[in-house]
Amino acid sequence: MQFAVLDNQKVQPIKGRIGYCPMCGAVMIAKCGKVKIHHWSHKGRLHCDRWWESETQWHRDWKNQFPSEWHEIVQYDDEGEKHIADLKTPHGLVVEFQHSQINSEEKLSREEFYKSIIWIVDGMRRKKDNERFVNGLREFLTTKIKNTYWVLEPKRAFPSEWTNGKHIVGFDFGIDQNGAHNIYLLFKSQKAQYHQCTIVDKADIVKLISDGSLLSLMNEISSIKQQPQKSPKKSNTWISHKGKFIKHRRW
Repeated sequence: MQFAVLDNQKVQPIKGRIGYCPMCGAVMIAKCGKVKIHHWSHKGRLHCDRWWESETQWHRDWKNQFPSEWHEIVQYDDEGEKHIADLKTPHGLVVEFQHSQINSEEKLSREEFYKSIIWIVDGMRRKKDNERFVNGLREFLTTKIKNTYWVLEPKRAFPSEWTNGKHIVGFDFGIDQNGAHNIYLLFKSQKAQYHQCTIVDKADIVKLISDGSLLSLMNEISSIKQQPQKSPKKSNTWISHKGKFIKHRRW
């Protein structure tokens, strides 16, 4: 964890410091080695939240885009179950940053628990995920909204565990050769049976999450009435990814 509680304040790990878990109150030890990022660890036992995963620098880089007051917020349901959200904004939106593999059952459980949630997924964890995405981009179909595409078969572009939910999933494939850092937001259209993907710069995603406008914007995009056509036109368009322009069909 990035924060523990000490004297009713959230504190970051410093070598030799002891803090307390914000969820269970157990003693936590500051881990400040040279291999892993500095973090807090429960003393003598596993983490009290079964959903928690060890953080990487990728997690921290994302979380540090937002005020520390929004980090690692303990959430409760009506039955007393509790979990620590990676990030929760003042607008009530939970953002989960996911690097490690997650099974469909746990993904659904988190979504049902947090209700208002989006995912940001590390698209660079496995080489094959990026390769799949590059090939899948060729099958994206243009919509009437700039930088938004139809994705008729999302499993051909994205990991299958992320293609069946009803919540927005943003895929982070890192910075391309031109210095652009695009996030690919996958979501189910409200007006069609297909998925859509909107490409947004990382800095813009941070702003949209921070000011509370992301969900309303995505709802507006997903409600477009245009449907993908059955027959492609002869013309093609191009999507830039990792400094390369990839041809895909235009419908």
